[in-house]
Amino acid sequence: MFTHNGNNNWYGHDAPWTWMPWKLDEAQQGLLRFTRELIELRHQHPALRRENFFGPGDITWHENNWANEESRFLAFTLHDKQGGNDLYVALNAHGFQVGFDAEEGCRCYVHARPSKAS
Repeated sequence: MFTHNGNNNWYGHDAPWTWMPWKLDEAQQGLLRFTRELIELRHQHPALRRENFFGPGDITWHENNWANEESRFLAFTLHDKQGGNDLYVALNAHGFQVGFDAEEGCRCYVHARPSKAS
């Protein structure tokens, strides 16, 4: 556990208990890799760089069973009204693969597949 020993002015001290632990364990390295991939994804897709919050017609949900509490799969399309670079997003939190039908003409990528450590 990381603690400042009850000191609320820890940022003003140069002591071992205030130093940032920069050596990352395997899980932290996986989280860092995943975060870097998400940042790269945002840079690549205009639909993720919006200046305004989503409005009517900006998202198409591809879910037909909202009442299923066991579902761990969600898919939607973020529409890029300015450039036509829509982004289809499928998120699977199940412990197994889930098949889905992407929209016609969609280029598919597996952008981030977290490892067991992350």
